[in-house]
Amino acid sequence: MAQLDRTEILQEEFLQERAVTLGKAGERLELAIDALLVLDAEIDCKIAHISQLSVDKLAQAQVEINALIEARNQAYEYALLRRYYLIVTREALGLRCHTKVDEFFCIGQRRRPLERID
Repeated sequence: MAQLDRTEILQEEFLQERAVTLGKAGERLELAIDALLVLDAEIDCKIAHISQLSVDKLAQAQVEINALIEARNQAYEYALLRRYYLIVTREALGLRCHTKVDEFFCIGQRRRPLERID
């Protein structure tokens, strides 16, 4: 009977470790998506205010916005990597259906740089 209790205790510890590992993978993906959202908001704000700029400041604004878009696209690639790690972790734990992952963790798409502004 004592052996069974030890086995149950070990199984419970394994389950707890699995849950912690899966939770951390999800948290890291969530943080990566949050970084994307912050960059998206900053880019969208700058684009919304571009019409208020004088002609001589448009080129500089485009450079700044495109630099933000490049940083956002790098953050996007990082989020994709974090999503991959979450999927691998789920697979290792025996979870095979990942449709809810994409519904819950929306990463979006890469953003294209601004074309020349005149």
